Amino acid sequence: MAVESLKDETLAEARLAAGRLLSDRGYAREAEIILRGEGDDFAEVRIALALQRQWAARDRRLATALRTYADADFWAGAGAADSPALADQGALARSALTA
Repeated sequence: MAVESLKDETLAEARLAAGRLLSDRGYAREAEIILRGEGDDFAEVRIALALQRQWAARDRRLATALRTYADADFWAGAGAADSPALADQGALARSALTA
């Protein structure tokens, strides 16, 4: 997927979330402005985009941890003193979950 289309998709999702929020709170006119793509300067859209960035960063950390733990080489020689698994002892997962 191209970066531009990913940005468009992310913005569309943020607009949808912000529009639903405003609509649910009785601000139908403002929701319509956002859903038409004419309200990207609204705080609700900017907040939705910021939340998406935070969630995406967390997803990347979790995916990295899962890929590491899924790699058979990580577990090779798990009983050996110099094995990555023994040295890690779950630190990567804890870091991914708490950052």
